[in-house]
Amino acid sequence: MADEDWYRNTVWSPAIERAFLDRLARARVQRGQYLAIQALTLAAHRPDVALALVERYFAAHAGGFDDGRALWARARAHLARGDTRAATTAYREVLDGPAPWRGAVALEYAHEVAVRGIEAEYAQARALLDGAVGLTFPVERFLWHAARALLDGDRVAAQAALRAARERDSGLRHHPDLGLVDARHEATLARLAELVGGR
Repeated sequence: MADEDWYRNTVWSPAIERAFLDRLARARVQRGQYLAIQALTLAAHRPDVALALVERYFAAHAGGFDDGRALWARARAHLARGDTRAATTAYREVLDGPAPWRGAVALEYAHEVAVRGIEAEYAQARALLDGAVGLTFPVERFLWHAARALLDGDRVAAQAALRAARERDSGLRHHPDLGLVDARHEATLARLAELVGGR
């Protein structure tokens, strides 16, 4: 890992934790940002670590610009632990907060609600999809159409989601592989294929 990515560790161990906390202690600025980014990076596969980092963030940085990112990490970590109620609460806190994180979180929230069948949240998910704008990347179009397909049993939306998943170029000249659908969505892709096939 490049030295400048010391706060984007994708694996975690006691040695990595010590190195991270040492660098964090020496950082003169942006400590909250480093904590929030590291928590978000680990949330899906090391949820307990991510939640501990989020608690550390809020103990020292509550009310900061990165509150939304820290709450987003909390939501993802709770999802990874199977606690959809706590995840939904965290997602809603981001969505009720300042604008910077709302767009991406709204799509993710609506998609997770649809994929996990959280029926109590369907109305909110549909409202967020209706208000979505600026779907630039293939993964954003995929999340939107997949959520709509699964919420409403919509074959046309399922076909659109599958088309977005097949896109292999972001449209950005210098970052053609940014924002593409990847292996994390295999289970959703299988469900969409079933919906399109009418099974």
